[in-house]
Amino acid sequence: MRGLTQLPVEILWRILLYSRSAALPYVCRRLYLVYTQCPLYVVSEFLVGCWLDSYALRFTHGLRADAGIPALRPKFLPTSFPPSGSAIAQRRAATCDALSYFARFGVCTPALLGIAEQRLLDMPLCGNVCQLHGLFPADAPGLRPAHLACHTVPERLVRAIEARCMDDELRSIPEALHAPLRTMLATVESMVPSSARAKQMPRPPLGHLELLLRLILVHRASANSSQGFPLAMAVHRQSTPLVCFLLASGADPTLKQGIALQLAAKKGWLEGLKLLVERDDQLESKWRAHLNALVDVLNELSALRNHAVPFPHPRRPPAGRTKRRRLSDRCQLDLQHLQAAVRSQAWGLVAYMMHGKGLVPDVETLHLMELHGMP
Repeated sequence: MRGLTQLPVEILWRILLYSRSAALPYVCRRLYLVYTQCPLYVVSEFLVGCWLDSYALRFTHGLRADAGIPALRPKFLPTSFPPSGSAIAQRRAATCDALSYFARFGVCTPALLGIAEQRLLDMPLCGNVCQLHGLFPADAPGLRPAHLACHTVPERLVRAIEARCMDDELRSIPEALHAPLRTMLATVESMVPSSARAKQMPRPPLGHLELLLRLILVHRASANSSQGFPLAMAVHRQSTPLVCFLLASGADPTLKQGIALQLAAKKGWLEGLKLLVERDDQLESKWRAHLNALVDVLNELSALRNHAVPFPHPRRPPAGRTKRRRLSDRCQLDLQHLQAAVRSQAWGLVAYMMHGKGLVPDVETLHLMELHGMP
């Protein structure tokens, strides 16, 4: 090991790329310091190599692809590396959706995801995957896609939701990105209706939030990934900006037996339950405008990271005043939600369900109200 640790860092990086072993940095302290300070292009090449190994191994051993993904002939599979180098945990995650594979690892940041995506688009070996999962711009038709599609949002992006100070997070970020990141966060927070705003609203870390927005808005990932886990976690942490963004992106609160509604009822979160159930024409129109603005901000961040001039996007003129339409609710509340609110002694929520939504309590619910001392 003494001779290995004394090698130049460039050779150690190349050894990591050839081995494609996630355990190599933990052999000794010297290798850990070298590999944790790798440039982004080295980390992206490592992830691409692991994905190629896993993708080839999935079909070499006769395993079928995930549901909804067309089967590809093995001779057309992108494989230029022997499939023996990838770890077991990475093999289980093998799928031809490369971006979902990259995003589930903790080292994946928005900048790293962009570099890895560009590397795949530039590889002739992955031409069939780029055609299968490519997002082609409508205004500039051609053979090369602008982005790759992503199907799932990793659960790790919504696990660490809490109140945060943005100035502390910006200290480790280049100053050129501060302005668009502030604009991005302000746009997400402005999606919250005025009646539900607070001084400090919980949210994911800035890097996780940007990656979440990028996967859903740019790469077309589903907001209902993992059976609605992102929305359920946002309700559990009472992150109003994230709840509004996910609902605007098409999240369904009835998934997983309506766990998001159950969580809002148990916590007595009246404003959150209203957002999940009711639909407002003016609010949804505002959400659509903010989603378009977020796409522009994400494109600006990508251009700044690539040291390019962002493409000017045409701004739509503000719409005139229109008559407000009455929209149907996203979902219906039932006695289970009412009983959960009673057990939590959220009497404001109980009054909203009974008087606002017309829920009539049964004998069991009336007994619970008497037991918990409803005023």
